[in-house]
Amino acid sequence: MEDSLALLSQATYHAGQELKTQHESQHAVLGEGALLSLATDFAQLALCRDLRDPFIHDAHSRAALRIVAFQRGYRGEPVGL
Repeated sequence: MEDSLALLSQATYHAGQELKTQHESQHAVLGEGALLSLATDFAQLALCRDLRDPFIHDAHSRAALRIVAFQRGYRGEPVGL
């Protein structure tokens, strides 16, 4: 289970990095408030998908992890949580 959370964290981190790269190319980098809102939206969409899977029992913990990982990826901070 810990390995799956690490993979989830890395995938979400990379999603944040990719979005930051797109924003930089468009000269539209987000401030902290907008970043938190976007990370929460990203996690909420994933949470809805997770809740439909009967084998995922820690969906809310995964959502919290996604928020942190997305923000760290966007900011370019280290991956580890």
